[in-house]
Amino acid sequence: MRARLWLTVLACVLALPLLLLFLAPGLGLWWVDRWYQQQGEGYRLEAGRWTFSPFAGELTLTQLQLHHPGHASGDETRLQQLNLQWNTAQLWQRHVQVESLLLQGLQVELRQHPNDASSADQLSVAGLSIPMAGQGSDSKADTNTKQQDVSSAEPAEPWRISVEQWQIEPVLRWQAEQAPASQGRLQLSFSGEDFTWPMTKPVPHRLQLQLSDVAVKDRVSGELALQVDGLLAAGMQQWQGDITLSDVSLHSLSAPPLTLQQLHLQQLQWQQDKPQALQLATLQLQQLSIGGEDSPLLRLEQYLIDQLQFNQPQLNQLQLQTGWHDYQGLQLTVLIDESGAIEGLAAETEQVASAAENGNKEKAADHSSPEPAKSDTSGLKPDAQPDVQSETSDSQAESELSVSIAGLRQQGDASMIHLTDASVSPQLQQNIAIRQWQLADVNWQAGALQQPIQFDIELALDDYNRIRSQGQLSTIVRGDSTYPQGQFTVNVEQLNLVPYNGYLAQAMGYHVAHGQLNVSADIELDQGQLDGTVDTLLRNARFEPEDDAVIDRVSKQIAMPVDTALSLLRDDSGNIRLEVPLSGDLSNPDVGLSDLTKQLSTLALRTATMHYLKQSLVPYGTLLSLADYASSQLMAIRLDAVEFEAEQAALTDQQREQLDKVAAILQQKTELELKACPLFASDNAPDDWAAMASQRASWIKQYLAAFNDDNDDSLAARVSLCKPELADKHQVVLGV
Repeated sequence: MRARLWLTVLACVLALPLLLLFLAPGLGLWWVDRWYQQQGEGYRLEAGRWTFSPFAGELTLTQLQLHHPGHASGDETRLQQLNLQWNTAQLWQRHVQVESLLLQGLQVELRQHPNDASSADQLSVAGLSIPMAGQGSDSKADTNTKQQDVSSAEPAEPWRISVEQWQIEPVLRWQAEQAPASQGRLQLSFSGEDFTWPMTKPVPHRLQLQLSDVAVKDRVSGELALQVDGLLAAGMQQWQGDITLSDVSLHSLSAPPLTLQQLHLQQLQWQQDKPQALQLATLQLQQLSIGGEDSPLLRLEQYLIDQLQFNQPQLNQLQLQTGWHDYQGLQLTVLIDESGAIEGLAAETEQVASAAENGNKEKAADHSSPEPAKSDTSGLKPDAQPDVQSETSDSQAESELSVSIAGLRQQGDASMIHLTDASVSPQLQQNIAIRQWQLADVNWQAGALQQPIQFDIELALDDYNRIRSQGQLSTIVRGDSTYPQGQFTVNVEQLNLVPYNGYLAQAMGYHVAHGQLNVSADIELDQGQLDGTVDTLLRNARFEPEDDAVIDRVSKQIAMPVDTALSLLRDDSGNIRLEVPLSGDLSNPDVGLSDLTKQLSTLALRTATMHYLKQSLVPYGTLLSLADYASSQLMAIRLDAVEFEAEQAALTDQQREQLDKVAAILQQKTELELKACPLFASDNAPDDWAAMASQRASWIKQYLAAFNDDNDDSLAARVSLCKPELADKHQVVLGV
C-alpha cells in the first residue's frame, strides 16, 4: 500500500513538470495578456489556437491578435500563423537545429515620431512606444559590465544554430515624421534553406519585396517589386544570384513620372575579397517610360548589356568593362521653349542651383556660430604635429575610373526622336528616325579615349531623306584643351529645307519657298587641325527675304548682296553647287568663305562679260538675248495643278493618271526639277491646315518616287515640296 502511494507521488512529481511544460505556451499567453492589458485602455491579446509538443519539437500558434485602440501604431497587430519545428535531442549537444520555421500573415504598423516629454524620438509598434535613443553612459556601463562578465566566465563550447528551411512573410506599414519624413507599405517574403551558424556551407535563399503607397516628404511617391534569388557562400565572402526589379512607378513634384516594367540582373556575382569584384552575365531593362502616358519624354522598349564586370584592384582605381549594349524601341521627345532651353532640364538646373544656394547659407550659418572650444594639444610632444598631410593626400586622391565598352548598337525597327523647337519662327516640328546606330570600341581611361571609336549612324527626317555618317574618332589633349581626333564622312540626301525656315532666317535672313539639299563631306581631324571638303547641292530652291538685318550682315561677309550671289551660283537647271574647303586650327577654323567669294567674283565677271557682249555686238547681242529667252521658255513647262476635295484621304485614279503624264516628262528630261506647292482653302481652315496641305504634296512625291528616269535614278530626288499656303481652293500646284 505504501509502495503504491510512493509510486503515485513519484508519478505526480514527474507529471507536473511535463504538464507545466505542455502548458507553458498557454500560461505564457495568459501572463502576456495580463501584462498587455496594463499597457493601455482597451488593450488585449487574443489567440485562436495553439499546440506545443516539446519532445516532438513543434510549436504552432494561429490567429494571434493584439488590440491597442487609439495608439499611434494603429488599432491592432495580427499574426496569422507561426509554426516552429526543431530537434529536441540536439539541444543536449549545444545545437539548436530548427527543421522548419514558418511565419505568415504578420501585419505590423510602425511609426517614428518625436516625443513631447523628451528629446529622444519614439518608435510606436504593436501599441507600445519605444525610445529610439538612450543615455550613452548607461549603455557604455552596461557594455563594460557585460564585457567583464564575459571575460570572467569560463570558456565553453559555442552553440551551433542550423535552420533547414524557413519562410517569413510579414506585412509592415510605417510612418516616419523625421529624417526623412516618409510612409508606405512593405510586403515581404523571405525563404531559404540549409542555414548554419557558424556558416559552413552555401545558403540558397529567396527574397520577395513589394513596396506600395510610398511617399517621401510629400514630394516623391511610388511603388515597386523586388525579387532576389541567390546563394550566399560559406563565410559570407561571396554571393551570386539573380535580381529582378519590376513594376516600378515613381512620381515627383520636381520631375516627370517614371515607370519601369522590369530590370533583370542575371547571374550576378560579388566577392568581398581583395580585389573587390562584381560580375554580371546580362543586364536587361524592359519598358522604361519617363513622362506622361500620352506624350512621354522618353520611352525605351528594351536595353541589354552583355557581360558586365566591375573591379577595384586598388583603393583609388576603378575598372568597368562590359560587352555590347543593345537597345530597341527608343522614343524620345525633345521640347525646346522660346528661350532655347530644353523643357525638363531647365527646372532641374534651377533646383540644383537652389539647393547649392541653400547649402551655402547653411555653411555660412555654421561659420557664424560661436567659436568651438580649442582642442587640448598639451599631451603632444614639442615636435609632434597633427597628421594633417595624410588626410589631405587622401582627400585629394581622386579615384581613377577606366571604362571599356564593346559598343552600343540599335536592334529592331528604327527609333524615333520627336523634336519641337519654339525658339525659331516658324516653329520646328520634326520627327527624326534613327535607322542605324552603332558605336564600337569605347575605351576611356585617364580622362581620354585610348583608341578611336568606330561609328556608323543613319538618320531619316522623312521618307526620302537620309543622313549617314561613318568614321572613327578619338581625343587628344593639347595644352589645357581636349580636341577630337580622327576622320569621318557625312552624306545628306534630299533634305527638305522648308521645315527649317526658322534656322535659315537666323543664318542668312531668308525663308525658302521650296528646295532640297544634298551634302557630301569628307573631314579629317589631326592634332587639332581641320582638313576636308564639303560638297553641297541645293536643288530647285527659291528664297524669299525675311530678315533685312541678317541679309545685310551676310552680304557684307561675302562682299555682295545675298540675292545676287544666289543668282550667280545657279546653274542652267536652277541648282546651286558649292565646294567649300575646310582647314585651319579647330579653335579658329577656316570654312572657306574666301573661296566662296572668289567663285562669286568669277561668276560675276562672266555674267558682266555676257551682258557687255549682248549690248555691244549688234545684231549678235539681239540673237543671244533671243536664244536665252527661247531656251528659258522651252524649259518652262506648264503643268496642271492637282486639285483635292476638302476631306480627301488619298489620291484618286484620275489624279494618278495625271501624275503618270508628269512622270513621263521627268523620265525623259532628266535636267528638269519639279516643285509641288500645296495650297489649302482659306474658308474655315482648321488649326492643322498646314500639316494637311503638306500631306497632300507628300502623296504626290510618294507616287512619283516609284518611277525611275532614263539614268535609273528615282524621281523623288528631283521633286521639291513647297511650304504650304492658304488660297481659294484645295490644290497642289506643279511647276518646273
